[in-house]
Amino acid sequence: MKPKNIKKLGNIVSTAADIIHIGAHKGQEAWIYEKFGQHNVFWIEAIPEIYEQLKENLKEYPKQFAINELVTDKVNKKYKFYLSNNNLESSSIFDFSNEWWKKKSVYHKNSIILKSNTLDNIYKKYNMDKYYIDLLIIDVQGAELLVLKGADEILSKINWIYTEYSVMPVYKDGVMWPELKKHLNEKGFYNTKEPTRKHGNILFERK
Repeated sequence: MKPKNIKKLGNIVSTAADIIHIGAHKGQEAWIYEKFGQHNVFWIEAIPEIYEQLKENLKEYPKQFAINELVTDKVNKKYKFYLSNNNLESSSIFDFSNEWWKKKSVYHKNSIILKSNTLDNIYKKYNMDKYYIDLLIIDVQGAELLVLKGADEILSKINWIYTEYSVMPVYKDGVMWPELKKHLNEKGFYNTKEPTRKHGNILFERK
């Protein structure tokens, strides 16, 4: 988490109860969640080796939990998962799409096969219904819409969604801003501002 974004994320999580964070990586924001409120946080990470590091990093946070699942809109579907060279931070089920990544010297070095699950299934599997989850954070490199399509039950319970977006094709077949916004509007969530960057994060609130 870049320093300029800490206060922004802190303001968001300080008003929330419990949190699901999909695309956990190593749990870099764990200390922010701890600092801005005593939240229960469910971190979901797809890559097995990163998941092991995530578990280790969360040991000092007893109310934060690591889960190893690839989240899409399908159950037990096999996906080719591309692994990026930037500490796996830009890894995705989608390949890179344009010059955006070349300028950053980021590329996919290899891939693995992973099976998917839906967020609604994961919610039941890990007994999350015992918690008051009202904030969903999604950072899944172009697969945001797939996560949302498999999360109807979760969406009926939460109040905020903080998600990555793109107004240009950053990932091949990754969701674009208009489609993402349309889907969330139809589910009763509305963006709190308009995008100001080609690729970034934005907060949706239930109205």
